[in-house]
Amino acid sequence: MYSRSKAAISEIVTVELPNAYCLPFLLCASESVSLSADHLHSLNNCIKRAVHKIFGVRNAESINDVRRFVGLEDVA
Repeated sequence: MYSRSKAAISEIVTVELPNAYCLPFLLCASESVSLSADHLHSLNNCIKRAVHKIFGVRNAESINDVRRFVGLEDVA
């Protein structure tokens, strides 16, 4: 999906795809089962890697700032 959206006009458009499609798919059954801390860390890591790939930021603080700005909250 990321490779198809590289021609998007802005990063915000690119981040809306995972926000609207991937996160609901990943989290659809999360409310019916109890997720361990490792599972939550794994899901958050997926989001961090996507932000890193889309925006090209590597610093953890910068990634968290971008996540707050675009509305990608913590999975927990």
